[in-house]
Amino acid sequence: AKIFEVRIQEQSEDSTRANRQTADDKTSLKLEASVSRNISTRTDQIVSGIEIPETWYDKARNQFHVLAVLDRMKAGNILRDNINQVDDVTSQAIRRARQSDNLLRKIGLAHTALQAQLEREIYAKQLKIVDYSGRGLSSPYNLAKLAADRDNLLQRLTIRTRISADPLDGLEDILNAAVSAAGFAHVSE
Repeated sequence: AKIFEVRIQEQSEDSTRANRQTADDKTSLKLEASVSRNISTRTDQIVSGIEIPETWYDKARNQFHVLAVLDRMKAGNILRDNINQVDDVTSQAIRRARQSDNLLRKIGLAHTALQAQLEREIYAKQLKIVDYSGRGLSSPYNLAKLAADRDNLLQRLTIRTRISADPLDGLEDILNAAVSAAGFAHVSE
C-alpha cells in the first residue's frame, strides 16, 4: 500500500486606494478598489492504502502515468478505526479529568480531549468522501462544549507574579497585562 499526499494552495489579495484632489477650491475624492485572487488553496491530505497496479511512460509527451486505486471499504475501515481511537482518547481524558483534583492536570486533559476531537473531525470529513453512504460517523462529543469546558478550567487558574527588580519601572504593569491578555486571572502580592 502506498501513501498519497495532495497539496493545494490559495492566496488572495484585496486592496483599496483613495485619492483626494483639490482643484479650483473643490475637493474630489476618488476611490479605487481592486481584487485579485490567485487560487491555490493549501491543504495537506494524506491518504493511505492506495494500490498502484499499473504505471506507463508516454514517450511522445515525455510523461509518466500511474493508475492509483483506493479500496473504499478498506480505507473506510482504517478511518473508522482512527475515529474510534481518538474517541477512546477523548473519553479517557474526560474521565481522568473528572477524577483529578489537580487543576493543571484537569486543564491538560481537557485540552487533550479537545485536540483528539479536532483530529477526529479530519478523519470524519475523509470518511464522508470514502464511505458509500456519504454520511460518515457523527461525533458523540460537542466541540464547542469541549472548548468551553477547557476555557472554564483555564479561567479558574490564578497566576501570581513577583518581580524582584524593575530598573525600567513599569515591568509589573506589562507583565500583569500579558497575563490578563492570555486569559488568566492574576493576583498581585
